[in-house]
Amino acid sequence: QALGRDCAGALSLVSPGAHPPTGERRYTRLSDAELSRRLRGTTPISSPQERWSLSLAGAQGKMALLMREGNFFMPQNGAPTNCIIKTASEDYPDIVLNEYQCMRLAAQVGLPTPAVSLRQLGSEAILVVRRYDREAGKDGEISRLHQEDFCQLLGLSHETKYEFFGGPSLADCAAVLREVSSLPIVDTDLLAQWYTFNLLIGNMDAHAKNISVLHTASGTRLAPFYDLVHTLSYSHLRREPAMLFGGEALPVESLTREAWSDTLRRAGIAAGRVEKIGRLVTAALIRALKEPAEPAALSPIRASIRRAVLQTAARLRFDGEKAD
Repeated sequence: QALGRDCAGALSLVSPGAHPPTGERRYTRLSDAELSRRLRGTTPISSPQERWSLSLAGAQGKMALLMREGNFFMPQNGAPTNCIIKTASEDYPDIVLNEYQCMRLAAQVGLPTPAVSLRQLGSEAILVVRRYDREAGKDGEISRLHQEDFCQLLGLSHETKYEFFGGPSLADCAAVLREVSSLPIVDTDLLAQWYTFNLLIGNMDAHAKNISVLHTASGTRLAPFYDLVHTLSYSHLRREPAMLFGGEALPVESLTREAWSDTLRRAGIAAGRVEKIGRLVTAALIRALKEPAEPAALSPIRASIRRAVLQTAARLRFDGEKAD
């Protein structure tokens, strides 16, 4: 009841008999100390499945806030927000840096992503993610845009978001995307690039609730990509991708070029385009990872991602230095 009035998309969840607020939108400015206190009090959501597969709902504290001119504001009575704040946890102390790095790499590769930034809050770093399901008008007023993740599109429970638990495959997601997208060829190609990018960086948590479509006045499109994390840096997590390659629950070390190609072809990608996606994504990642880490604290996670990229590129028989 407290948070459901500004959840993902344009839905508002209110008490029985109540209506979403339509009056003046009000916000309360938060000092860094108050924001830190509230974030520490955030209760993570977790389930038995999420203990061995990374779920960001369980791995990080989150808050939806309004950010204006570098200041944060708490919404009152369901007023819309424009950013999501994420913090680390005892189990994943570097996850803020991890996600920031992966999101920045995705943007450098050319994948659509929301803007992200790091901000120091006392002794810890927090991740600030701009909401892509919110739009500011010329008058500064924020409008809600509706989104649906792929479990919602397919009428499936969040409990089956992983393919190895009976959830959607890449082919399932591509099929429904072709039905709803205003630009199905473009969006299906982006979906294949997202899948390949995640395999290369070692993100085994790229499941059906980590991709969405966005409904706007101009049509329905694949939403910018979010929750990108190099999960292979956490030794206790699964090494099988959330969306399987070759239809089998095999660890990433068993990935072959044939299984990867077959997975993309089943998703409707033409054979010639499959090979080009692999070369282009690999080359773009190698180029991006040659740049110095900024800030320097990203160096360890960048080194781990680079190892994952080179190892997987070798399994796919892509020469990272010559892939472009």
